[in-house]
Amino acid sequence: MKLMRFLPIPIVALALSAAGASAHDNGNAFQLTGKAIAPPTNLDLGAPGPSVGDQQIISMDVFKGDKRVGESHVVCTSVRAGIVQCDNVTSLPGGQIVAAGLVTDAQEEQSPFTQAITGGTGYYRNAHGQLTVSEAGPQPATLTFQIS
Repeated sequence: MKLMRFLPIPIVALALSAAGASAHDNGNAFQLTGKAIAPPTNLDLGAPGPSVGDQQIISMDVFKGDKRVGESHVVCTSVRAGIVQCDNVTSLPGGQIVAAGLVTDAQEEQSPFTQAITGGTGYYRNAHGQLTVSEAGPQPATLTFQIS
């Protein structure tokens, strides 16, 4: 399954309107660049070979420009041939943002793809909105948070 080998998300996932963007900023969008700190870890948990239940774990540092502002950790689980469910937690100054969603092989090839922001902690405790990942693959990803 190609997706499990190359998805560096969001991603992911993971930008600050600055470093202090808040879930209370009514619709602010901010971008970060996610850079994997190591190759993804792939776990063959289902039947041998690509199958439902396999997982990929991705850890990234996230940057605003050249400044490291946090980290993002993503776990993607294969839920059907060609489809993974990814759960992302991004830790930033002032709290964490949680995002989740399905990513298909087709979406991997046609970035961007979008995940739901499902909540957070601290400044982001009431966060809702979307996380859009502009790149898939081994290169750095651009992560755009639209928080309402």
